[in-house]
Amino acid sequence: MNRMTVARIGRLLTHRYLTPATRLALGGVFIVASISKLSHQAEFINTVTGYGILPHALAQVYGAALPWAELFIGCCLVFGIFSTLASTLIIPLTISFMIASAYGLFYLGSDSCGCFGELVPMSYSASLAVDIVMLLMVVPILLYRDKAAFLSIGALLSRLNPSFGEKKRAIFESGIRFAVIAVAVLAIGLPLFEYAPSSIDSKIDRALEQGKPAFLFFYREGCGACEDQKPIISVLESEYGDRIVFILVDYREEALAVSEFEVDKIPTMFLIVGKNEDGEYLVYQRFNGSTTEDKLRDSIDQVVRDDPP
Repeated sequence: MNRMTVARIGRLLTHRYLTPATRLALGGVFIVASISKLSHQAEFINTVTGYGILPHALAQVYGAALPWAELFIGCCLVFGIFSTLASTLIIPLTISFMIASAYGLFYLGSDSCGCFGELVPMSYSASLAVDIVMLLMVVPILLYRDKAAFLSIGALLSRLNPSFGEKKRAIFESGIRFAVIAVAVLAIGLPLFEYAPSSIDSKIDRALEQGKPAFLFFYREGCGACEDQKPIISVLESEYGDRIVFILVDYREEALAVSEFEVDKIPTMFLIVGKNEDGEYLVYQRFNGSTTEDKLRDSIDQVVRDDPP
């Protein structure tokens, strides 16, 4: 590579429009990724727990927090506010994405990584390529911070000149910057988050709309007690399936439902008969641990009678 070529590459990398364009593009990617996850939050949390890399509780926290972190990073980059912080956060996040994609590529049979939720199905190999590109895009934003702020709202805010002392002025400017990001994140995220019920909720609601109670059976593959319980559930479903909707819930794959129903051991079963005025499910009875067929049958008989007690 001759000196002229090196000089051209150097001029390209330091071009006043390149770094802002990179900032906007990377911010847009993170906003789109967050929107796709928030609009299908239950499915994304299930995807994270399904990897099996993290302990179940930690996977739930990671799956719930990641879309909001991505939305925060994306808004910071698009507005040019806290760009250095956002770019720095991208590095560990992207490394975690790469670990998950590499693990999925070698050990999981699914074709989609879930990186963009249900919006853009992406293979693990494609996800790895995107992750590498994102890491490369972070470099000019961190190296050329002044150029990254060009044509940004952050640059406009820095021109504010309130009649405060230097310390109060810095506090005021930081507060305004934080307020702008907070409003943007909440304006984008809350409407999506508010209407993101778990997939299990949808199944329960459909059963109740049909005038049928719902029987939830939380289990886990490889659990001995769960395997012993399954034949009993099958017998009851064959007998009461026309009057009660039986829903089998994999403990590892339905993280939101596990959290919502406060399931801390398996097997756990619920007999749900309706909703109250606040939209909360009315649980007729909860069964913790292995339960005999006679005990389950007695409760079901009480519910399916015309005049339950």
